[in-house]
Amino acid sequence: MTSQYCAEAPGKLFLLGEYAVLDGSPAIVAAVEPKVRVVAGYKGTRQKLSIAIPSSGVHFTADVRSLPPTGPGPVAFVLACCASCPEEERRTVLPGLNLVIEFPRTQGVRAKLGLGGSAALVASVSALLFELAHGRGRAQQHKTEVFHRALAAHRAAQQGRGSGADVAASVFGGLILFETSNGSTPRVEPLPWPENLALATSWSGQPASTAELIGTYYNSVRDHAALHRQFLRSSALAVETFATAIRSCSDAESAWRAAAPVLLEFAPKLRIPYLTPALARILALAQSQNIVAKPSGAGGGDSAVALCRPDQKAALIELWERSGFPCPAVSPAKEGVVCG
Repeated sequence: MTSQYCAEAPGKLFLLGEYAVLDGSPAIVAAVEPKVRVVAGYKGTRQKLSIAIPSSGVHFTADVRSLPPTGPGPVAFVLACCASCPEEERRTVLPGLNLVIEFPRTQGVRAKLGLGGSAALVASVSALLFELAHGRGRAQQHKTEVFHRALAAHRAAQQGRGSGADVAASVFGGLILFETSNGSTPRVEPLPWPENLALATSWSGQPASTAELIGTYYNSVRDHAALHRQFLRSSALAVETFATAIRSCSDAESAWRAAAPVLLEFAPKLRIPYLTPALARILALAQSQNIVAKPSGAGGGDSAVALCRPDQKAALIELWERSGFPCPAVSPAKEGVVCG
């Protein structure tokens, strides 16, 4: 085993299918840069695992013979990755391991943006642990296994909540259609990036708690069964319409315009606090440029996403920023997690 390994994984932006994906409906998710980077090496006490996040001043150390089930902030996701490894691998890999985690600072915004940092983290750590156990290049050859380990870790750290679509984007990269029905193994279909469409995103200025919003969704659908079924059908149709347009290289912009408002229509009926005043303003500014934008992910804050013609992107970003909404330098990531 050489002294240092590293892994990088992209974050994500949900384009379509949020909330409905939790109930087995399909979603479309884009892997995006900048990436989370994790560096691994061996030093210090042999029976210790060390985790450092220099940007936030986190320095965590634990005895590998009795690792705690959780830890502060992102440390909880790293510990979940360790727990998702087979016991023999844990005994071999963890003693003396030192992990240094580098989260990107996107245009000076240090708050949670909703760009999938935790998914990128579990993808990076899971790939690193796999390579430390099996050798360089093995994570790339066994990405499906890395995905399942990362997904198990992500769900464990979030008390079982989440679809796993964000983890799939971070592991496999690109633009994907993600679906899991009746607890089955997730289906991940790579999609080509839509022709003649550019990606733009803007931050609302308010972090959102995805876990709390998911809880609100589950509470609501128990009381609105018929409306819930209607929502799932409408969401699935919107996703498939957009995916079909992408696959056939037909008019993806028109398909996006038709698909993007579905959750905006149903969220108030399902009593999900999806559209905040700031997000509504971001969407209205885009609409003033004849561009369709929507909240990305669970809403309630975080970021909004727009797909527009490439010649419209610069003016849209300038308008958003001039109106007080930072625009992270986000771009589609063709590759998923990569070890070096």
